[in-house]
Amino acid sequence: MIHVHIVSNSFFPLQGGMEKSIERISRSLSTISDFRVHLYVRNVETLENINNQPFTLKSLHTLKRDIFEPCESYTDTYENNKWKEKEAHKLEFLILKNEIFKTLSEFPNDPHIMVSFYMSSTGFFGQHVSKSLKIPHIVTVRGWDFCRDLYNLYSIGCIDFVLKNADYIITTNKEQLESLKDLFLVDEKISTITNAVEPFFLEKPWIYQKKQTISLISDIGFYYAKGTHILLKSFEILLSKGYPLTLKILGKTETQNKSYWTNLKEKFKENYQNSFFYSDFVESSEDLRTLLLNSDIYCSPTLGEGCSNARIQALCVGIPMVTTQCSEILDFYPLLNPKFIELSLPGEIEGFTSALEKIIVKIQTHQIQRQDKDYNMILKNIFSFETEKIKWEKVIRETLKKFQSNLPKN
Repeated sequence: MIHVHIVSNSFFPLQGGMEKSIERISRSLSTISDFRVHLYVRNVETLENINNQPFTLKSLHTLKRDIFEPCESYTDTYENNKWKEKEAHKLEFLILKNEIFKTLSEFPNDPHIMVSFYMSSTGFFGQHVSKSLKIPHIVTVRGWDFCRDLYNLYSIGCIDFVLKNADYIITTNKEQLESLKDLFLVDEKISTITNAVEPFFLEKPWIYQKKQTISLISDIGFYYAKGTHILLKSFEILLSKGYPLTLKILGKTETQNKSYWTNLKEKFKENYQNSFFYSDFVESSEDLRTLLLNSDIYCSPTLGEGCSNARIQALCVGIPMVTTQCSEILDFYPLLNPKFIELSLPGEIEGFTSALEKIIVKIQTHQIQRQDKDYNMILKNIFSFETEKIKWEKVIRETLKKFQSNLPKN
């Protein structure tokens, strides 16, 4: 039996794309007959309400809480907070190491391997634990650990340590792959695995339904990193030019500056009562697909991604799309009908507004009606659960084999 120890910052699939990917990949690997998956979650208080998972699930936060209690009593000053942070990191390493060590002790003759989701936090702890326990480590590069942390003075040293010491690196798009090869010289141990989507997103694709207004939809929520403020500004500009638009934004609100987004939502709700709508969540992925099929243009002015579940779901539905020229979308652009997608540079209000206006005009002038008949067949081979599982299984087996071949002979 191969024991796959997966380490994650968080888990709940409703929290975001990375959490959804972790749940899907953990579940998928658990279906392989000689794999046993163990998932360790750093930042979740309780996992009591998560049932019927085919893998073991442990909250490192809960295990850390009681032991760390003396440190929490320190006065809230800058110096004490920095001290607590250092102690918390050391304790996380110890707890993660202890939990994996227990499984190693229970199954000493079985092969074990670690997989860390996110190179600049979880990957750091995972790399230390893998070296300490002498088991191989695969680190996966997601979204903001590449788009933000790679350019951060305080996290670049951590990333350098992880990438140079990891046994294998999985990226989620080719932009990440090429950049990390150039910066860290890791050509021999890196590849890309694209996220999968639920099969129903690959069923009968979008067809234009003529209405009095052109409906824009976005499931980016209210986040700075997703460019929600750029979308809202573009929407205002195009409304002022007389385009008959509605905008629906789905998703949660950023907690760090919740008051900013709350005020902005109220302002738009008051100023555009019949044109602007938002919801904190969608009941299910099936409901999201229905909303996409019944809308006219999908919008995502994101500042950067890994392999955005939201964008590839919209891509698979076939709805016309306006998004930014970054991350996974560049990998698939050559496969798409150029009439259905407009790209702008990340972080540009004027550029995004112009791209959105181009798609609107295409719809108004009947240049966009429906996707080609073979559209779904092209994408099924890329985004299926089975394709994703096969690639992950191959990397895990080959990394283990290489690691074991390099062990000293008795």
